[in-house]
Amino acid sequence: MLMMTRTIFLFALRAFLFGASAAFLALSALRFLPESWLRERWEPPVPRILPSLRVRVSASLGTGALYALPVLFLPDGLRVPSAGLPLPAALSFVLSAVLIQIAAVDLARRVIPDPHLFGIALIGVLALFPSPADTFPAAARFALSAGVLTFLAALPALFGRPAPLGLGDVKLFAALAFVLGAVSPSADPWTVLSFLLCAFLLNGLFALVALLLRKVKPAGALPMAPAICLAFLVTLLR
Repeated sequence: MLMMTRTIFLFALRAFLFGASAAFLALSALRFLPESWLRERWEPPVPRILPSLRVRVSASLGTGALYALPVLFLPDGLRVPSAGLPLPAALSFVLSAVLIQIAAVDLARRVIPDPHLFGIALIGVLALFPSPADTFPAAARFALSAGVLTFLAALPALFGRPAPLGLGDVKLFAALAFVLGAVSPSADPWTVLSFLLCAFLLNGLFALVALLLRKVKPAGALPMAPAICLAFLVTLLR
């Protein structure tokens, strides 16, 4: 029993360090992102994102705790070494950093950089190996399903109407669903739907907390990317 407790603690500590280091490096690298990535093409130039050391440390500790919790409470978190993510360690680290940057940029500038979405898609392609012929159909099906379903929610935005999602959110959903299909080709079709529902539930929870803390007005809207990224991790680890 003592040996098992020690093993779980060590796995949790490794997951914490994994998540915390990915977050700190991702947030520190925000200052190097091209300014054009931080806005839409038709918008005027915007300042670079320069999070303070306090913000970077706080976010890193929170991310580390988020990665450690599944290891502490979910036995499946012990089956793979990449902080519970069913990907090689290097891909897991890069994917984590990309997701953290996407969430930070969307919070700060209300935009999701397309290069980050291409990076997620590339990670999905790499995750197809060593048997791409077996895993690609599921990955493509997941991406298409998520893209179509979320595009319907974003459709009013094309006509200048309020919409729960932007086109950047649609592309993010599709890219992450592709990764889900690549790493879990045998998953049931409800996986994509649970991913979408989890994202909307988390966004509603974030909105409620923000309202209670008076960080947003009742008629305001929160960026969706943080909830999408967190829902992806929850779906991946479940």
